[in-house]
Amino acid sequence: MGRFNPEMSNDRYLVDYKLTGNAGSPYEFSLWFRIDDREFEIKDLSMGDMVDLNKGIAGAIRQARKAKRDMDYKTAVRRRRETSSNAD
Repeated sequence: MGRFNPEMSNDRYLVDYKLTGNAGSPYEFSLWFRIDDREFEIKDLSMGDMVDLNKGIAGAIRQARKAKRDMDYKTAVRRRRETSSNAD
């Protein structure tokens, strides 16, 4: 179940932006969350902040997927060994 799935949870999030008109930093981003009936917001994020957050999230997803593949492989090897030893 996804934490932010509207069919399963009241938790929500919103990612928003506004154009600042500033040539040096033309974007301003914000993140808003409502989790367990508590709200919080992070304002004044730059494009660089958003890219860094995205890299961090993507990195964690990659690591989790790799860990699961490794675990699945080890489980499959163990089961094959158990099956072959039981057949003897």
